[in-house]
Amino acid sequence: LYEDAIAEFTAACDEEADQQSANFLLAQCHFDLQQMEKAVTQFKTALESAEDNSDLANHIQYRLGLSFEALGQPAKAALHFQKISERVDLFPDIALRLQHLA
Repeated sequence: LYEDAIAEFTAACDEEADQQSANFLLAQCHFDLQQMEKAVTQFKTALESAEDNSDLANHIQYRLGLSFEALGQPAKAALHFQKISERVDLFPDIALRLQHLA
């Protein structure tokens, strides 16, 4: 099922109409499959096209933090979590995550 979704989202990434969503969803598939290196690469691609401080950009930063945390790279995880640390409305666990990484 994920493999089919990855194929579809990869194809959609080449279409300008919905690249941003396709890149995010492709990254999420890799994340869900625990393919963290691929997830990081795709989340970074999605972040390039997201508007600064948009909800999507904030969610991408959060997912990047989770991905780096899973990869055992706490400094990189903390960097991404710090960028959204004031958005407790979207990420109520952000302060705890930052505390845990310190």
